[in-house]
Amino acid sequence: MRSFLPVFLGPSLRLGESVFLFLSLFALGQPAFAQTDFNKFRLKIDSLAALLAASPDTVRVKMYKEMVKHAVVLGDKNAALIYARQSEALARRMRSGRALADAYHNFSLLYLRLSQYDSCLHYARKMLEAARESAYPERLSSAYNNMAKAYEYKGDYLHARQAYLQAEQVNLKHGFNNFTGMELYNIGMLNKRFGNDQEALLYFDKLAQWVEKLRRSGELKDAPDLPGKAQFGRIEVWLARKQYRRAADSLRTLMDFEQKRDRWVITPGDLHIRMGMALLALGKHAAALPYLEKALPLKLQAKQNNTLAEVYNLMGEAAKQRGNLPEAIRFTEQALQIGRQTQSKELVHAASLRLAQTHALQGDLAAAYRYQLIHTQYKDSIFDADQARTFVRLQGKHQADQQAKEIEILSQQSQIQSLATAQQRNQRNAAVAGGVLLALLAGVLYNRYRLKERSNAQLQTHRNQMEEKNRALQSLLGEKETLLAEKETLLKEVHHRVKNNLQLVSSLLNLQQNSATDARVAQAIGEGQSRLRSIALIHEKLYQSESLSRLDAGEYLRDLAATLVRTFSTQARRIELHVNGDPVQLDPDTIIRLGLTVNELVCNAFKYAFPAHTSGRIQVDFCRTGADGYRLRVSDTGVGMALSEVQAGKSLGLRLVEAIARQLGGRLSVDVNGGTSFSLEFNERPRL
Repeated sequence: MRSFLPVFLGPSLRLGESVFLFLSLFALGQPAFAQTDFNKFRLKIDSLAALLAASPDTVRVKMYKEMVKHAVVLGDKNAALIYARQSEALARRMRSGRALADAYHNFSLLYLRLSQYDSCLHYARKMLEAARESAYPERLSSAYNNMAKAYEYKGDYLHARQAYLQAEQVNLKHGFNNFTGMELYNIGMLNKRFGNDQEALLYFDKLAQWVEKLRRSGELKDAPDLPGKAQFGRIEVWLARKQYRRAADSLRTLMDFEQKRDRWVITPGDLHIRMGMALLALGKHAAALPYLEKALPLKLQAKQNNTLAEVYNLMGEAAKQRGNLPEAIRFTEQALQIGRQTQSKELVHAASLRLAQTHALQGDLAAAYRYQLIHTQYKDSIFDADQARTFVRLQGKHQADQQAKEIEILSQQSQIQSLATAQQRNQRNAAVAGGVLLALLAGVLYNRYRLKERSNAQLQTHRNQMEEKNRALQSLLGEKETLLAEKETLLKEVHHRVKNNLQLVSSLLNLQQNSATDARVAQAIGEGQSRLRSIALIHEKLYQSESLSRLDAGEYLRDLAATLVRTFSTQARRIELHVNGDPVQLDPDTIIRLGLTVNELVCNAFKYAFPAHTSGRIQVDFCRTGADGYRLRVSDTGVGMALSEVQAGKSLGLRLVEAIARQLGGRLSVDVNGGTSFSLEFNERPRL
């Protein structure tokens, strides 16, 4: 049920920060938040404020941190910001690096809660610097974790994953067992959020192994939440894979376990949402509704917009399954309103589609068309891969239904032919009987007349049914052709707009490059332009191609080479660039990765392989090595790279090439004898 909006879970716990973190990172943690007495938190803030003046500085630092957390729980963002600024001023007066790192930590988490991710990254970097200078490993881990969260919510998968891994290294080095497990959980949830379910399941299995290791060593008592996290992560993957019955059974086990020990790793509201989602997918809307009704007040009280929108979406689905379309529309409109308030394209995209479908079922085609337009507006930035798979499944079902109808029509035609033959035989027998039995002529004729009447009535009935089914079949065929044409047009429009947007970004980068005074900045901008052009070329090929799912890799690489020659026109006068590419049809995702790889390696060769006006040759070869195996080789006759430089992989380009090789599941090899040669061998992965 991919139409249900995903919830990103898994904030890391940092010592006394559970309250702040759970609310700021979409509520994973203790269930107390959903049932918090907010007056109690206001009273705590007032009590701490009254004690501030009489407290020593070291105590005041901790008091400000608690006041920031409580203010966020109350939803008083302005007060939280004031307390964070006061804690920074106090830390500067104290000249304490650790206190300053704590103050920056307050700012970073606050801006994360406010969805101001650039500001969150700014203070996370300042926290990182202060933690390094003051040898404060707890805050060093927190800095990487906050950076990872900000990158994750910005949609920057690579930087988020890198920051999580850096946090994990700090935790392993300093023996922070609980935090190490939490980073495994966060990386798993990151992969799950970006659709890499297999990689997500791998990290949740690693987390389960880490839990078992802590259990054997007797250290699990310091990390009691990790077993529940591992189980919940697997449940998330099962839900994404539509293994709803398995997810529902595991959710019941997890909720029973959490209730018995009276300590909830995941908030009850989030567990209720998942249970409602699984039961709705199984068609058990009556069983799902109590869980959703429990989750709704918890999310309303905690003011968690994303998960609150998910509850409304699920309750709308439950109402639709019950046949209560007005209630389904009301709940889904509340989800749409939250999406607009939070400027969440994913929420608006999903809710508008659900409203269009529900209004269509209700017969309100004008409203359905209005929401369909809203849904279409977001297709340029959000491509719903599950809708494409759903369309393929529906198309297959339609084809099967069409074949069944054709078989039924042939069967009816055979029956009609049999009836016609029987009628002719009966008429012939009647004539013979009339000649032989002249005395019975009147009775036989009367009997034949009635039989003919019945046969004609049956024939007319079958003929009418056949014509009606033929009209229905023609209507279905027309709808199918219209849908296919609309799909192809929309996909081409998507690729065309993406290509135009990438060209616009490239033009902006060109303006920025022309105004840059730092040569390294200008070079970095130029490299970014080159990468954008390689991706834009793919989308240009897609909207010009008849096939939207496969492209000629050899033709694309030759066009990319021509673009690079124009980019490096000065060097191209003395450096030859040759491309040999087999006419192999690959999917666009694979070709994008190949294009980025060739772009990085060829650009690197143009810039560094032939110094001081020397001439040479750059060769790009791409060929098939088996049924589904391929090899990409980029070589030059230049001065060559030092093997140590290749192994260090410090440049962004080399790191990008290595990352692409891992994504393709391939093997990257380098030969530095007689120039430099990079060879990438991989197998094309089957498409889901």
